[in-house]
Amino acid sequence: MRPSLLLAMLMSQGLATHNQLAGLLPHTGGWRGSTLGGCKSVKAYEDNFGYKPHLVREFLTEHRMEVTDEVKAYVEAGGILWYNVAPTNWAHAASPEYASQITEYAKHVSQFAPALVMVCVRHEPDTHMSPGAHHDPYGTAEEYQAMWRAFREGFEAAGVKNALWVMDYSRAILDKTFDNVEKLWPGDEVVDWLFFNTFGDHPAGKPLGNFTEIVGGIYKQLEESSGPGHNYNRVPWGVGAFDPKPSFMSNHDRAVFFDEASAALDSGIFPRIRALVKYTCDAMTGEELTSYKRYLGREFFAVNDRSEEVIV
Repeated sequence: MRPSLLLAMLMSQGLATHNQLAGLLPHTGGWRGSTLGGCKSVKAYEDNFGYKPHLVREFLTEHRMEVTDEVKAYVEAGGILWYNVAPTNWAHAASPEYASQITEYAKHVSQFAPALVMVCVRHEPDTHMSPGAHHDPYGTAEEYQAMWRAFREGFEAAGVKNALWVMDYSRAILDKTFDNVEKLWPGDEVVDWLFFNTFGDHPAGKPLGNFTEIVGGIYKQLEESSGPGHNYNRVPWGVGAFDPKPSFMSNHDRAVFFDEASAALDSGIFPRIRALVKYTCDAMTGEELTSYKRYLGREFFAVNDRSEEVIV
């Protein structure tokens, strides 16, 4: 069945698709997400791992603002799109000279209405904030917030009604850049989801090679520091990109990392987290592949495969 016919059938029956749920919040459990780097397509992801992602994160630029026809069909069939843009000069992106570029981004998001789309304006800004940037400096906290306002205002001027706004911090907020979290926060009424990233780059058994320790450390800091003007606890959270990096971790270590993620989902120890996005979908082998498939099949995700909002 063509995605457009499927969508029409679901709507005629009064059934919402995933991407039309209020706030993109699942009724229970969470969203199974991935970027498409490595496997390149939703079909290849499904062929590699045996599961369909509920959420696909796409990284767009001024030179590539359009997702592929396959991703468009995926959204039309009910899949959730995370539309990620990444300006590298925040002051310029906040200026009137950049307004036409924002309008073009807005057009690409609005084409998916009535499907809601997650929009992220520069991932991991905490590592690029001046002064003291840990990576290439892109601007100050004030310039980042001005850029965020320019995007919001530009989307509103373009009549976009289907954007949900996402903040995505790096793993470095665990132990290096947490002071930047509040400085960058655009405001309590303009953020719809809060994400942070969780990359393992140490052997299993070390804190920075342990999924639960990384997530737990960030989770605790965010939860305890939430307050008026930076009320992180008022929005749903997610892991925006996670991966046990093969350059630092063996196949066994990576398998342990995914098993830790499975155990965390099964135990419900992180109830604020309602979506997890795997970074890259490269082919896997051995223990790692077995462990990752176990993770993908957890009840936390599977409940949303069986619901009325299932993607067919």
